[in-house]
Amino acid sequence: MLADADVVDSPGIVLGHALDRCDIGLSRFRALTSIYNPTLFRAYNTLLKLGLPGEAIVDRSVYTHLYDAGLEHFLDDSDYEDFQIGHLDEPLTLGIGLYDDRKVAIGAYNEVGEGDHIAMCISSNDALVEWGTNLYNHYREAAFPAPHSSAPAEE
Repeated sequence: MLADADVVDSPGIVLGHALDRCDIGLSRFRALTSIYNPTLFRAYNTLLKLGLPGEAIVDRSVYTHLYDAGLEHFLDDSDYEDFQIGHLDEPLTLGIGLYDDRKVAIGAYNEVGEGDHIAMCISSNDALVEWGTNLYNHYREAAFPAPHSSAPAEE
């Protein structure tokens, strides 16, 4: 599955590759992340404003960062007709980006919160896309839906 995958191991290049996948030719995107990267979230916001259907799963630290950074529109998914956000209470050192059902980006982080990418694997291999989708769906089932408010719920 990994034979034709691109592996990127520089944090700056990883972000560039992730942004390259957020093109207006997409019909749907899904993302799981446990790091907060303002540039990436602003790119996703642009796609949502254009009406691209999508969903995101973040951990509690990212959820709080979004609120603190003034990106409350991600926390109240009712602001976007075709967007859902959920959160996990558990920290992860993994990220998954699914671009339609044709590409997957799987990132490994060195820590949760504001950790840097160690590496990211990008592939359009059907078996790897399916594996990434199944893993994403596993976390999706465990994610709590975001409350429809502009502030994170108190713990």
